[in-house]
Amino acid sequence: MKTSPQSRTALFVIAGLIVVAVSVMIQLQLSVEEFRPVRSVSQAAAARPEAVSHAALVVIDVRNDFWIPEVASSAPAFQDRLRELLADCRRHGLPVIHVRTRYDENLSNWPQRFLSTHLEAQLCLEGSTGEHPLSCARELEHEEIFIKGNFDAFSNEQFAGYLQESGIQKLYLCGLYTDVCILSTGMPAFNRGFHVTLVSDCCASTRATHKFVIERYTDFMFSEQKSESVRTSLRQGS
Repeated sequence: MKTSPQSRTALFVIAGLIVVAVSVMIQLQLSVEEFRPVRSVSQAAAARPEAVSHAALVVIDVRNDFWIPEVASSAPAFQDRLRELLADCRRHGLPVIHVRTRYDENLSNWPQRFLSTHLEAQLCLEGSTGEHPLSCARELEHEEIFIKGNFDAFSNEQFAGYLQESGIQKLYLCGLYTDVCILSTGMPAFNRGFHVTLVSDCCASTRATHKFVIERYTDFMFSEQKSESVRTSLRQGS
């Protein structure tokens, strides 16, 4: 069947309009993608399972210099429990944050009150083997590390900012020592409105001071869980 010149012209016009319409649709789609809001870190936290949503494990000062014989003898299972806890947190998506003390050699970032009684200690000097983490507490490449020169992790403002930006509301605290940096971080966390849980068998100090902190502050400022209980919650997603 032959078509008239007028019909062919009409077909070309329609085809042209279709091409234009498709092009406009593609551009609109690209524009939508370009201006679609990027999901924030806090939104990502909200999308995680309930057991890990808005929570993080904070590993404090598990360093060679702090793992002294007196503490090791009071908590012989500490390293195994912490290693197991970290493995399950990573497996089930609970963020792991490392907070570590580091002092420079000229002592300029040491707390002055601490220096007056511990000048000879020379703990966690930058670049020394003493500042290295125990093998059970080594970070993975993607995990956050915050350095402090004080007992309180919140003395590093970037730590506090990261928790806020990430939408973290619950902190599981573990590490060394229960009566020093764990307590000194847990109290300001409580005062800032965080729900604080001490993972008691993954915290260590001398036996008497560890027991005192757990008994004095559990159900007052903090809650307390054993690592197996935390791991079970992670596995069950509850």
